[in-house]
This record gives sequence, structure tokens and C-alpha cells, in this order.
Amino acid sequence: LAGQGVPEEAGVQLDFEISAGNVPLAADTEENRWSIETVDGVGTIMDRALDIPGFTIYASLKNAELIPQDVSAMSYANHAEFRFEVSSGVDGGSSIVVGAPSGFALYPLTFRGAELPGANDEVAPSARQGASSAEAIISLPVALVTSVLYSFRLTIGNPPVSPPTNEWSLEIRSPSNETLGIDTRIPGFLVQSEFNTSIIEAQLDEPLAENYVHITLAVSQRLLADSILERSTCVPTVEEPVCPPRQGLATFIVVGAPEGFIFQPTCGYWVLSRVGSRYHGLPPGSLCRAEPAVPNVARVQVSLSLEPLRIYEFTLQVRNA
Repeated sequence: LAGQGVPEEAGVQLDFEISAGNVPLAADTEENRWSIETVDGVGTIMDRALDIPGFTIYASLKNAELIPQDVSAMSYANHAEFRFEVSSGVDGGSSIVVGAPSGFALYPLTFRGAELPGANDEVAPSARQGASSAEAIISLPVALVTSVLYSFRLTIGNPPVSPPTNEWSLEIRSPSNETLGIDTRIPGFLVQSEFNTSIIEAQLDEPLAENYVHITLAVSQRLLADSILERSTCVPTVEEPVCPPRQGLATFIVVGAPEGFIFQPTCGYWVLSRVGSRYHGLPPGSLCRAEPAVPNVARVQVSLSLEPLRIYEFTLQVRNA
């Protein structure tokens, strides 16, 4: 951290991050001890902390990958494939724990493990629900070996919008429930909500002036809002035998302006429906926010569902570039 301006005042907390590699190491081993020293410009040690207990570093899975089949919003037919390799042998009787980001749901009843060892045995791999709808646990009655690409399939229930953190996890646990291998950063996929039409019309073109943009859009499928997800009910049918879990993720319309345009933090004088428009306005209770760090992007949180093939029009205030 040389030259990084470490404060000299006593009692000041300093937080920093370093990359420590990924070599498997137990927390209670003699090799897993850390030390921190502060040294001035001439090499004189000012403070020192020795023999700091370390943490367990688990073995990583190799080539872990998620391959979705259907990325459309609110789809419950996303029969996705998970692939992975183990870095060391895994005994029979172990298990795989699949973790999904917030908003997604996993349906163990649709598990298919044809590419796992023992799939054709009397006691074949099976799946059950974990601690939540975003977790599934797969049994491994037969051992796994290295240098083999394994795969299995699970049906995923997609949310209406992608969550901010979209990384999946696979964890191999021993028969005694100890972690043998893990990957918590498997890239996810973007949930797609298609628009039929999108029109942006401005009233002014003067530089450095406050402007009003009228945005017209229509969705090709029902865009469910978070409040609807909280209280909606579902009746299973033959076509869709699995109901989505009740979850309350926010649904947004994200409006991005070119660099230089600025939306106010609460979008200024914005209205749910354009005055005199023949189209529908946004549902009452919808909110608009813009982050100061990214002022050219406005996020309109929809309070109620938007119906397909219905044109909506609303107005936002923006400062011209």
C-alpha cells in the first residue's frame, strides 16, 4: 500500500482489499496465519499485528457454467443446464447445493441428472428444495472424479427483471455436510422484457435549458409489478404446473439519456400521464428516481402491472446537455 496516503492519526480505521489467491487452506492450520505492519518511508516499523487467525479457503470448482434455455421475464419453463468439474475426488453420499440470486426460483421436481454418475441405478441422483425457493439440494449417491465435465438440468423461474447481483453458486458438500468445493461467482443471465414500441418526443432543443420528454411505450407481455407479485395467487394448470413464488422485487422502466443530459434526483416535474394524451398513463403510485452518480439515467418504479399491447405515455423533466 505504499504511497496510498495511509493516515497517521491513532484510532483511525483503515479498510482495504487484497487478492490472496485461491489455494485450498484450512483456517486452523499453522500456515494460515496473517500479519500486518505499518512502515514509514525509511523502513521503520510503526505498528505491528502478528499471528492473526486466517480463514478457510475452499477448493474451487472448475468450468462451472449455467446455460439458460428461456431468458424471457416471468418464464417458468427455463429448463437450464448446469455444468462443472471437481478439483478433487468426491465420495458417494455427497450433495450439490445450487444457489440462485434473489428473484429466481428453482424447481427440484423438474431435476434431470442423466449426465451424473449413477443416473441409471436404482438409487439415482435426486433433488429437493433447500432452505428457500432459491436453493436446491442434489444428492450424489455415486462418487465424482476429476477431469470429467458433469452436468444436470433444473427448471428456473425467472423474475420480471434481472436482480442487481446476478451470480449463481454451486457447492459440493460431503456426507457430513462439510464444504468440499464451491464456486459462488457463476455468471447469470439477463432477463429480457421486450417492448413493442418506444418513442421519445421532446418539446425544446435549446442548450442548457430544462426540457420535457414524452415517453411512449408498450410491452409485448404483461409486466408484473412488485405489489402484484406480493399478493397474486396462482392455480396450477397442465400447461404451467408450477406456480411462481411470492416475491416482492421492484419493477422498473429505465430511461437512459445521452451523456450530458441530467435528470434530477426525483425526476423534477414529471407526470404519470402526458396532458392531453390519448394513451394510458403509468399506474398511480409509480415513483421516479435518478442516482446522482449517473444523472443521465432515470428509473421509474412501476406500482401496478403494465398490460400487453396497451400504449402508455408519461413525461419526464430533463436538463439539456
